[in-house]
Amino acid sequence: MSELAAFREWAEYNIRAREGYLAVFEKLSKEELARDRGASYPTLLQIQSHILGAQWWWLKNASLPPGPAEPTDLGDPPSLEEIRRFEREVDAAVREFFRHLSEEELDRKYPAPRPAGYSQEIEITVRDTLLHLLEEEIQHRGELNALLWQLDVEPPVLDWIDWKYIQRPPSGG
Repeated sequence: MSELAAFREWAEYNIRAREGYLAVFEKLSKEELARDRGASYPTLLQIQSHILGAQWWWLKNASLPPGPAEPTDLGDPPSLEEIRRFEREVDAAVREFFRHLSEEELDRKYPAPRPAGYSQEIEITVRDTLLHLLEEEIQHRGELNALLWQLDVEPPVLDWIDWKYIQRPPSGG
């Protein structure tokens, strides 16, 4: 399997895994979804919004023009319906990004936008962007799992082996 094919598989796996979190969120009350949990982002939906926003933002910057369209504006905090719509937009953008990406482009460098507080200009590769997005998603998915366990809600853990070889749907908790 090529490196690009592996990245494509990871992207599809993450899309499928995120569906499970939305299924769990749909079972929670609006009050639980809106409660500040003192985590990296206050609410479960804001953490999910951050995961999606990172996907969109980094792929927009790594894309050769024209990159994905601006995502739908979200409320603060976002509603479950807004997150579901945003996820559809991001998933489509991820698939479109990979549809046009070639193996050679993994080494292509582009200027990384500087977050607030960073003064150093850097160029990064598309490969490093994709690795960063994998790490970012795994980090925040673990955070969501821990927060759901605190609510005695089983997270929708979708095991890579199950996804790749068994293809069973993620559990809804």
